[in-house]
Amino acid sequence: MLPTALLIGGAAWATTEWLLQDLDKLPIAEQISTRIEAARTALAAAAGVGAAVTLMLAVRRQRHQELATAHTTHDAAERRSPSCTPRRSSSSATIRPQFGSAACMPWNVWPRTPRRCARRSWT
Repeated sequence: MLPTALLIGGAAWATTEWLLQDLDKLPIAEQISTRIEAARTALAAAAGVGAAVTLMLAVRRQRHQELATAHTTHDAAERRSPSCTPRRSSSSATIRPQFGSAACMPWNVWPRTPRRCARRSWT
């Protein structure tokens, strides 16, 4: 917030200084109207900088929302796709095609396979 305010104030100040640098060479009657026009122009420049900053923030927010939506969609698709663990009815692991064979080698799948524990009777 503060950098934006400094940027807008800097634009107004720089524009005013640039427009009023030769003010002493003009007659008094024209100095008054020149100061008014310089103030109007400086405020217009500051408004333009403010509008540009607002537009950049809106683009940034929209980009963030689009990325968040893409990540959410990708995560949902990953949850729906079969994982690299054996199915309940099958003893072999299913293979995810996007990961290739390295992720689904038997030594990578074996530690993740569910094991049946013998039921113990504590009575």
